[in-house]
Amino acid sequence: MPAPTPPTNTDFLRRLVADRDVPCPACRCNLRNLASDRCPHCHIPLAVRVGLVEPAWATFLSALVGLSIGLGFCGLLLLLVAISTLFSRMGPPLRDLVPLFLGVLTAAPAMLLLILRRPRFIALDRAHRRLIAVIAWCVGLGFPILFLALVE
Repeated sequence: MPAPTPPTNTDFLRRLVADRDVPCPACRCNLRNLASDRCPHCHIPLAVRVGLVEPAWATFLSALVGLSIGLGFCGLLLLLVAISTLFSRMGPPLRDLVPLFLGVLTAAPAMLLLILRRPRFIALDRAHRRLIAVIAWCVGLGFPILFLALVE
């Protein structure tokens, strides 16, 4: 006796929405009694997938935003100082720019690491994701605040 063939994605999708009001994720059209693997209204292909109950995007994006703020602030100020020094031949002492350099040299690799390790970050439990997000915000805001505190 041959082994039963597993249902295809289209078969499973049609059975899933056969007697349910399920909206199309693209156009919100009701997919009840779907005849194919495409939305009858917008014709976009549909698929059944397994997803996370809690996607963890909020903490990932929060950490990314915190680091981006620090990198943007420090990088922009360094660029402005470089342009100002180039045209006026005067600039602040280098010791005043140390927090900006440290901010760029810390936030940029941290952002890259966070992006490259996103699957591992999302697999962490909620407490560790939140801790990393708080640390990212401390790094992102710490160096700009230190710079503003040291500027005379």
